Amino acid sequence: MDPLTTVVEFEVLRNLKARYCRLLDTRDFAKVCGAGHYHESYVKADGRWRIATLELTRTLLELPR
Repeated sequence: MDPLTTVVEFEVLRNLKARYCRLLDTRDFAKVCGAGHYHESYVKADGRWRIATLELTRTLLELPR
């Protein structure tokens, strides 16, 4: 299990993921970079895990000038 994953209850799970992305527009080669954290929670219902909440917190956003 991921070290940033916490089992809150047997049927509830919380997860924190760090992400970084870089996008390039090939028309004018403009670059967008971003980083942040996904805060997720899952609930087990009918034997299947389902996303209950999903939140993105941005820590970096670089837009072209």
